[in-house]
Amino acid sequence: MRLGRRCSLHIRLRHLLTLVTTVDKRGEVSK
Repeated sequence: MRLGRRCSLHIRLRHLLTLVTTVDKRGEVSK
């Protein structure tokens, strides 16, 4: 159970990181 929760949290963090990177790329392209 604990491992599952940790995995879900890690996935959420990774998803957020990917979203931020995509936004950064878009910002660079816009500039």
